Amino acid sequence: MHLLITIILLLVCGIYVFIGFLSSRGVRKTEQFLPVDSGRTYVRNGKEFAASTVATSISMATVVLAIFELYPYLRLWLLWPVLTTAAGLILVRFCATRIWDRVCGDGGSIRLSLHDFLGKTYGTKSITLVAASATTLGFLGVLAVELTVASKFLSRFGPSAIPGFAWLLIIAAVLLVYVAAGGYRAVIVTDRIQMGTIVGFLVAGTLMVVALMTSKSGNDTAGTTLSGEGNRALFPVADGFTSFMIGILIINVPAALSDMSVWMRVAASENRKAVTDGLASSALGAAATWTWIVVLALCAFLLFGTPESEHPLFVLLNGTLNVGSTYADVLVLVAIVGLFGAALSTGSTQVMAAVHALYRDILGNLRPVGENNRLAGEEGLLGVRAALIVLLVFAVVVVEGLNRLGFSIADLVFAIYGAQLSLFPPVVLALFSRSKSLRSSALPALLAVIFGFVGGWASAIIGKIIGNADMVFLAPAVSLFGSVIVLFGGRILMSKKE
Repeated sequence: MHLLITIILLLVCGIYVFIGFLSSRGVRKTEQFLPVDSGRTYVRNGKEFAASTVATSISMATVVLAIFELYPYLRLWLLWPVLTTAAGLILVRFCATRIWDRVCGDGGSIRLSLHDFLGKTYGTKSITLVAASATTLGFLGVLAVELTVASKFLSRFGPSAIPGFAWLLIIAAVLLVYVAAGGYRAVIVTDRIQMGTIVGFLVAGTLMVVALMTSKSGNDTAGTTLSGEGNRALFPVADGFTSFMIGILIINVPAALSDMSVWMRVAASENRKAVTDGLASSALGAAATWTWIVVLALCAFLLFGTPESEHPLFVLLNGTLNVGSTYADVLVLVAIVGLFGAALSTGSTQVMAAVHALYRDILGNLRPVGENNRLAGEEGLLGVRAALIVLLVFAVVVVEGLNRLGFSIADLVFAIYGAQLSLFPPVVLALFSRSKSLRSSALPALLAVIFGFVGGWASAIIGKIIGNADMVFLAPAVSLFGSVIVLFGGRILMSKKE
C-alpha cells in the first residue's frame, strides 16, 4: 500500500508538471509571467478567484495538521479560527472596490502590486522596498513550514527507503517546475484542481469516520469522557488561552487585507466583478471547508481520544488502513492526494508572491529608472526563474534554523503571520485617506513597517527562548499595535511641528 501511495503521488506530480508546461505556451517575457504591468488577466471569473483563494487558505501544515493537533486541547474553540478567517475575507470584500480602483485604475495596462501601491501613495520607494522585504521573508517562512511538514508527513506513508528529505526535494522540484514553466496562470489552474482534491480529502475523511464508527474500531471512552466533562470539555480554557485567541483574531482578520497573495489575485483578475464575486464566495467556502476539518478532528478524537505519541491525523489514517479492505485503502489514498494538493496550493501561491516581491518590487526598484524596463523581457524571465530556485533553497534553510530554536508549527504561525501585520496600518490609511497622496506620512509609514516587523519577530523569538508562550502568541499584537502606534503617533508629531 505504501508503494502504491508513492506511485500515485508521483503520477499526480507529473500531472501538475504537465499543466505547468501547457500554461507555458507563449510565455516568453516577465510581463507574461507576473500578473502586473502588462494588462494580462490570469483569473478569468469569480469561480477561479474563489477556488484559488480557498485552496490557498487550506494549508496542510498550518490548517489541517494544526487543527487535528490542537483539537484535544482547544476542542470547539477551533471554530474561532474559522470565523476569523471568514471575517478577514469579508473585510477584503468590503475594501475590494477601493483596492481595484487604486491597483487597477481603469483596468488598463498598469496594475500595481501591494508594495508599489504603498510606494506610490506615500511617494517613496523606501516603503516599497521595506514592505516587499517583509512580505518576502514572511512568505518564505510560510513556504518553508509547508515544505518541511509536508515532506515529513509523506515520508510516513511512503516506502521506508524514501526519507523525508527526499520528499522535500520532490515537492520543491514539482513546485519549481510547474510555477517556473507556467507562471501565475499555472498557479491558478492548479489551484482549481487542488481545491477538488482537498474536497476529496474531506469526503474521504468523512467516509473513514463513518466506517470506523460503524466497525467500532476507535476508542469507546473518548466520547464518554467528552460528554461527562460538560461544557468545560467542549470549551476548555488552558494556560495561554487568552493570548492564543487574541493572536488568532489579529492574524486572521487584518492580515488578509495586507496579504500580497490576495492583492496579486486582484491585480490578475479580468474585471472588478470577478474580484467582488470571488471574495464573497471565498468567505463562504473557507468557512465551510475549515468547519468540515474541525468536525473531522472532533470525530477523530471521539474515535481515538488523545494519542500519546502519534499525530491524531496519522492515527485516523492508520486506523483506516488497518481495516484491511480495498475500500478503506482507496479512502486513505484519496485523503493523502488531497493533503498533498493542499501543500502544493499553499506552496505555489507563497513562492509566487515571494518571487514577485523580491524580483519586481525590490530588484526592480533598485535598478536605475528605465533600465531594462524594470527587468522585463526574455532576460528578466530567466531572472525570475533563477529567483524561484534561490527562494526555495533559502526557505528550507530558514525553517531548519527555526526548528533548531524549538519552534513548533503553532509558534511559526504566530511569528510568521504576525510579523506581516506591520503592513496593515499603512495599507488602511492609504486606502481610506481622502488624499491619494500621503507624502507627509512617508517617514512614519516606513518606520511603522520596520518597527512592526522587527517587534513581531522579536516577541516570538524571545518568548520561545525564555519559555513564555504568551509572548509567542501575542507576537501578532506586538506587530500590529506597534505599527499603529508608530504610524499615527508619527503623524501627530509631524503635524505639530508643521
